[in-house]
Amino acid sequence: MAEDIGAEYIWVWVSAGFAVALLCGVFIGRWFSTGVKRIKALRKEIEEIQADLAKTRSDLEQTRMVLEETRQEASEYRHNVTEHFSKAADLFNSLTVNYRAVYEHLAQSSLVLCDENTVMLSEGVPGERRLGEEQNGPRATVAPKLVPIPTVPEPKVLHPTARAVSRPDPPPGGGSR
Repeated sequence: MAEDIGAEYIWVWVSAGFAVALLCGVFIGRWFSTGVKRIKALRKEIEEIQADLAKTRSDLEQTRMVLEETRQEASEYRHNVTEHFSKAADLFNSLTVNYRAVYEHLAQSSLVLCDENTVMLSEGVPGERRLGEEQNGPRATVAPKLVPIPTVPEPKVLHPTARAVSRPDPPPGGGSR
């Protein structure tokens, strides 16, 4: 009987060993399988790409904000430039009107205050061309007195990298040294 009991259990032991070997084979196969390694590597790569994508989206949003800020600054700058030149044009027009008023006042005063032998200022601004007049159209009838303006010799312009060197003036009489 003892032999009968061992024979019955031998099939159980063989079946249990086969099941354990099968389970070990499956786990070892999974562990060392290139397919599983490849899947793990691809999952890791997908996670890295998703992280890079999130960072890129964040950078893109920051760039859009900087672009919008730059556009706003450019628009503000254009507005400031337009405002500046508009005010400069208004001031220049005021200056022209004031200059004309002073000139006309002097012209009128010269008619009243000066004698006949004095050259008088013309009525109207010299060289002024009114709208509708041709380039060679009528001008003031009495020309203003031309006064010679003393000329000052222009300074010599040196190359930007050259240094200025002072030289003594030549002796009177044009003699050489």
